[in-house]
Amino acid sequence: MMVVQQALAIISFLMNCLLISLILTKSPKTMGSYKYLMIFMSGFEIFYAFIDLLIQPEVVTMDSFWLSMTSAKRSVLPLEVAYPLLLVWGGSFGIALACFGIHFVYRYLIITGNKKWTTGTSSIFLWISVPILSGFVYVFAIHYFWQLSEVMDTFVRAALEKSEEVSKSQLIFFSSYPFKTIPKSEVILLDWLQIYGVIFLCSSVSLSFFTMIYFGLKTYSAMRKFREATSTDSASSKNLQTQLFYSLVIQTIIPVILIHFPTTLIYISTFFDAAYPVYGKIVTVTISLFPAIDPLPSLLIIRPYRRAIRGCFMGNFGLKGGISVEPSNRGTSTMYTRRTAQF
Repeated sequence: MMVVQQALAIISFLMNCLLISLILTKSPKTMGSYKYLMIFMSGFEIFYAFIDLLIQPEVVTMDSFWLSMTSAKRSVLPLEVAYPLLLVWGGSFGIALACFGIHFVYRYLIITGNKKWTTGTSSIFLWISVPILSGFVYVFAIHYFWQLSEVMDTFVRAALEKSEEVSKSQLIFFSSYPFKTIPKSEVILLDWLQIYGVIFLCSSVSLSFFTMIYFGLKTYSAMRKFREATSTDSASSKNLQTQLFYSLVIQTIIPVILIHFPTTLIYISTFFDAAYPVYGKIVTVTISLFPAIDPLPSLLIIRPYRRAIRGCFMGNFGLKGGISVEPSNRGTSTMYTRRTAQF
């Protein structure tokens, strides 16, 4: 498991560094300030992968509860440093939710021609501050709400001590479990702090989804009108806006599949006392996979980046964009060359 996490963290670092390089060097001027939001997203994913590499956290599922943990055996850093990083690792979920939400809002404002909120240094800092603030709120919520009762803490440490082969003092974790008593106890006591934490999580996820769906639909509708309208905007500018929108849609689907669905499965299975250990391992891998493949839509859909990657491969392998044809086939050759140039 740890080897897989390390490999995915390295891939994430390389993929996002490539995307940042292309954003800085190959972005057309018509992209405007949006490229800085893209750079922030890639920078966040590099930071996330770096934490994954340093402390190698794992999601553990045990019948009726789950937890996110690391240990002195996993982390290359002292536990005093690893615990804040574990909180930031969990808080990254809040950053990702806010990032995708503001991306859809920003794209809608761009399509509708709102320059007040989409141009200038101050507006960019404002947009970037939203996911950062969301991350701080999540870190606080995890630290405050998702701490186990003394009885449950002792129970969990005893279980992890065997599986991790480390002493109880060498374990750090946060967990979501709505009871103060151990599983299958005769007396059940609710842990209201934990319940408030779950309510906060569900509310924030719902708000993020509502924002993405609402502004996604409005952006799609506005984009259709934008493409059909006769205006001074060039065809390349309209095509770029379309590419950016579809890239964003696919980038949003990726965490839904890799993070939202698996974590929802865990919550449902813990409710029915059926959270098997394999569920936690699957979620650990899918969470690590997210920053590694999330840059792909931008790299493959946005034409200037795709051309740059294609040109790099062509140059390295000595390939050319066209083919040799007989003189009588000049018309076909011209058509092929044009299509190749538009790749």
